[in-house]
Amino acid sequence: MVAFFIDHDYNLAKARRIGNSMTTDTIVAQATAPGRGGVGIIRVSGPLAQEVAQQVTGKTLKPRYADYLPFKDENGGELDQGIALYFPNPHSFTGEDVLELQGHGVLWLWIC
Repeated sequence: MVAFFIDHDYNLAKARRIGNSMTTDTIVAQATAPGRGGVGIIRVSGPLAQEVAQQVTGKTLKPRYADYLPFKDENGGELDQGIALYFPNPHSFTGEDVLELQGHGVLWLWIC
């Protein structure tokens, strides 16, 4: 674990190699602990992250920039407002496209 902090470039290259050998699926997962809380975070990782961002927020997100936007369902109805962050590859921790949606509380996660 200490090596990660000492040699970031080596570990980023290693993450990319691991990522290249894995599936090209897009994964959506809850990134906050289950239960009650003030913020609920959903993380989307993979090649469809930008497409998901466009569907949920209605706009193309600027890379590595926090946008406060409404989050929409498949019919365009507003689910919540929150912060959306998009990290295109290779500028994410894993070296793949990553979208992070931060909404109010954990309840909205069950809607997604």
